[in-house]
Amino acid sequence: MTDIKLNDEWQLTPAASGDAPLTDDVEGLLQTIRTESITQEGELFYDADFGWSLLDFIHAQETDLAKIEIESRIKRKLAKYDEIVSDTVEIQQAWERGVLYITVSFGLYDETAHKIETSLNRIGVEIIDKQ
Repeated sequence: MTDIKLNDEWQLTPAASGDAPLTDDVEGLLQTIRTESITQEGELFYDADFGWSLLDFIHAQETDLAKIEIESRIKRKLAKYDEIVSDTVEIQQAWERGVLYITVSFGLYDETAHKIETSLNRIGVEIIDKQ
């Protein structure tokens, strides 16, 4: 998947030529998944289904039902990516002092493994890893 490359602050990265540089297939895919992890459904006018909508859980308590809903939602969202091997998706949740840490691991058909780490606190959702 090719996309315009963003920096660690989610801003465009300028190229020496003045053009916006592009990411390669795997990096573009990972950038898209990271972006989707912090986006609410309906936030993008051109793709109403894009986004994990983790803010829905901003005041959630650590319950089995909340954990199942979060895991189910993330797996459903990742299922649309043909590059991801569905049975490799693993989701870990750690609830610590009012912050939910979510680690999503998955493998691609090119046999590479990847991990996306996000956190949800009382203010918002953010990416932990900057890979």
